[in-house]
Amino acid sequence: MQSTAENAKEYYDRHSWEYVEKWSESDLSSEVPAAVYRRTMVETLVDLAGVESGTRVVEIGAGTGLVLQELLRRTRPVVGTDVSVEMLRRAREIFAPELHVEIVDSLPDSLDGADLFLVQDDVLEPKLPAGRFEAIVSMEVLRYVGDLDRALRNVRSLLADGGVFVFTVTNLWSLSLFPLKYELRRVLGRVDPANELMQFFVTEGGIRTALSDVGFETVDLRKLNGVTFNPLVRRVVASGDGARRAIAFDRRLERVPALNKLFDTIIVAARKR
Repeated sequence: MQSTAENAKEYYDRHSWEYVEKWSESDLSSEVPAAVYRRTMVETLVDLAGVESGTRVVEIGAGTGLVLQELLRRTRPVVGTDVSVEMLRRAREIFAPELHVEIVDSLPDSLDGADLFLVQDDVLEPKLPAGRFEAIVSMEVLRYVGDLDRALRNVRSLLADGGVFVFTVTNLWSLSLFPLKYELRRVLGRVDPANELMQFFVTEGGIRTALSDVGFETVDLRKLNGVTFNPLVRRVVASGDGARRAIAFDRRLERVPALNKLFDTIIVAARKR
């Protein structure tokens, strides 16, 4: 049976150019609602990680560089990993005109030689050096990993004492209904791993328990993409200002316990105990 790492690698190798076209830097800085939503997620992720000049930081699942853009604005050098070497090649092409970028098999002892180091790596079998990083970030990666506990243990091993892991996971009970629809397709045998990504979803309670079990302390947990990910709302929000109003409304809903259980995206900051 194909592993989730093989599934993700093959999928992103095939579709790397599509992701470049979909999420170029110009698109992310635009006022298109999808870009405003994604920019909010990226900035929240990096803010929670506390990245500043000199922070030893790695992004797991760097893709074509959306989060790397924000990290590189705050510190250098930065390390980015991805299971797909084609995604890393696209990232190098995007950043290389202005930065010194290297794709390496393993990290050198000193990171002074480049602004950005890219490493093909699998969170379930990492080859990064243990205990080296003060912050690790990951956006929309763990939803494609079949063994969450193993992934969390591996990330913890890469962090220095007191280091922080900030990441997103997708809520099973999302108001978008996509996770429930996907699970129904899985039960009915209609998920096709040869042509689509295998995906896995969590609950807030489940992710808190998983983190505690492997030696993390949850220090912050936020919700994003409540009404903003609802298909009906997305049809009527047509501008950047409209997107920001929807985000502001989500922040009010986040304070309502019964409703915040239905948000699509959970952002967690967890500290290594």
